[in-house]
Amino acid sequence: MSLLEGIRDFAIAALSLIAFFTGPTKAFHVFSNPFEKRTRSKGGELLEEVEHLALLGAKAEARNDALAQDIAANERKQLVQRFSKQISARYISATMSNCIMLVSFLFCFIGSILFAQMNNITRIFWIATSVICLTLALAHALLILFDLPFWAPVKYLRGRRFSKASGKAGYFIFLERTLNAIETKARCHLVDARPYAKAFKLPLADSIYAFDDPHRPLDDLVTDHVIENLEQRLPDKTHTVLVCSEFGRESHEIVVKLRERGYADAYDLGETATRYALFQRFAHQLHYLAIEKGR
Repeated sequence: MSLLEGIRDFAIAALSLIAFFTGPTKAFHVFSNPFEKRTRSKGGELLEEVEHLALLGAKAEARNDALAQDIAANERKQLVQRFSKQISARYISATMSNCIMLVSFLFCFIGSILFAQMNNITRIFWIATSVICLTLALAHALLILFDLPFWAPVKYLRGRRFSKASGKAGYFIFLERTLNAIETKARCHLVDARPYAKAFKLPLADSIYAFDDPHRPLDDLVTDHVIENLEQRLPDKTHTVLVCSEFGRESHEIVVKLRERGYADAYDLGETATRYALFQRFAHQLHYLAIEKGR
């Protein structure tokens, strides 16, 4: 009978272990690339509707039909607002991700303590598990305190220093204020300086990719060759150039060198690692703005 009890206790412990670690592991898989699955929205269909309405508005303007122009403009605004709400619903901040992971590990910690008290055979195992879960929970509490994503805290912290350097130099612009700042500009370009694999998998609409080498090492500095290629694709230096990158380092370097070459309206948007959904929304709004102004 004792053998059967031992087998039963071992089975319960094994199933509990799988249950406790499956949740955090799944959460880690989702939040380590938090916007990959949630950004498959109807953005393309909505943009097609926006472009169609822009065409109808242009025809109404050609006929001098003020009523039709107002109707088309209102419908375009409603479409863009609906699209923005869809993207916003898919945005999960780094702090929220850390909070979910923190709660998961605290749950595992409490469960391990309970099982350690109930099961004498595997008590040492559950005590060790509880210590590990508590350590991970404390680590996520520190990440919440310093506002760092748990999937890449060191890279994010390094990139934050470059964004602060752009801010001190007057080159950094907050994403939330960008649309209002560029509405009066004649032309605006979004430059994507993320790694090729990330830019290809999670693209930004109507953006210019900064690098011509898809196998470029991630730690390479931005060379003059990269800037020269950008100059060829951005011949008018009076246009506004907005640059973003994965963690903020490449965007800072590109903006500094573009400023040195005469691009007075080149700005650093910072990192996209924790804000891809917001950048996707911004890119589509920027594309819509270009359609609206007929540029």
